[in-house]
Amino acid sequence: RSAADLVAGQPAALRRVATLVARGSGPEEVYPAAVAELAGGLGMDHVALLQYCDDAAPVVLASRDPGGVPKLAVGERFWLDGSIVAGRVAATGAPARIDDYDAIDGATAARIRAMGIRSAVGAPITVGGQLRGVLVAGSTQPHAFGTETEAHVGDFADLVATAISNAETRAALTASRARIVTAADQARRGFER
Repeated sequence: RSAADLVAGQPAALRRVATLVARGSGPEEVYPAAVAELAGGLGMDHVALLQYCDDAAPVVLASRDPGGVPKLAVGERFWLDGSIVAGRVAATGAPARIDDYDAIDGATAARIRAMGIRSAVGAPITVGGQLRGVLVAGSTQPHAFGTETEAHVGDFADLVATAISNAETRAALTASRARIVTAADQARRGFER
């Protein structure tokens, strides 16, 4: 597919993910949909959604590759360093790219090369001003991505951030309701005594 065809497919792919978010679908449904739509809609060789953790070993939340066999398994963890896109996004909180992993040193970059990925672009997932993760698109070809790719990946990352925020808001509301019910029950028991 041509670059123009891929970009033309983005609004439909974004709309499908946005519909899930608007319906209040949980992250467990939005994560795989976002990576699948990004991979398919923009013709990416590899897409992964990673959550940053305190121990510098992000966890894979969703992954998609051609043929359906992911290069990264959900729940898998690996170490960050500045030699990979996820490490650069973690360090700066901004989109990042690596145009040729063959020019990058480090054990994690070697692992990325072993998966067949030669270039990558990543966009941060920020919720409430806090960096929570990264959405990464990779290619089997070096210098595969145009200048607009960060923005395209960022559009999907923003929808993932909205889904996370919505899920956390729903959880907080549910917890608040439970506290109110518990307090009302305790007050009623106190009056009955």
